Amino acid sequence: MRAIVDGVAMGDLDHFQERHPLNSRLVKRDGTLTEEVYRVGGRYDAQIGAIVSYLRAAIPYAGDATVRALAALVRVYETGETEDRRQYDIAWVQDQASPVDAINGFTEVYLDACGIKGSWESVVFSVNREKAEGIRKLAHEAQWFEDGCQHQSDIFGRGGGEETAGQMEIPFLGRIPIDEPIRRGSDTGQPVVLSEADYVAAQAFLHVAEQTAAQVSIARCQPSIPLTPVP
Repeated sequence: MRAIVDGVAMGDLDHFQERHPLNSRLVKRDGTLTEEVYRVGGRYDAQIGAIVSYLRAAIPYAGDATVRALAALVRVYETGETEDRRQYDIAWVQDQASPVDAINGFTEVYLDACGIKGSWESVVFSVNREKAEGIRKLAHEAQWFEDGCQHQSDIFGRGGGEETAGQMEIPFLGRIPIDEPIRRGSDTGQPVVLSEADYVAAQAFLHVAEQTAAQVSIARCQPSIPLTPVP
């Protein structure tokens, strides 16, 4: 796409309201601002006419919801009107079950510093039902794989607790992983140390408990430290 404006200065826009902000080029000719709308009969007439012909050719092969969306998109290209674009957006979102989907139109505004003027884009997606079913089954069992791999992810880093304990000169009791079975056991009232005693998270809890008991025993054997009242 060529320049989205031609001969226009910032000051020219102070009192000008665009009717087709997304799909037009703003030009200044003989001191007058004009919107060159991207539509049939407007700017890019030949190219948009070809797009419309392909969309019409696809309609006989589409389901009802897709037919409504394609017809609405054809109307957008014919009129260039913002309200027709809104109606197409609604029809496109309502088309939930089609095995073929498309992004088509003046949608991307990255080339415009104001984030208003759209560049044309077209992408077509189709569902591979066999592969999609395999991915669906894998996603359904994802938690089983996660629970079974017992992989520890240190999402907040590692070693901070030990370092802090060392700085405070107190014993480090252990680390508890952020883990799905812990959350699940807490919600259901079944502690992981009882429901899955051999699980890595359960072993971590037991280790902390053992270290806590050991430190309590050590503390009981040590003489108490007299406290000096602060005046």
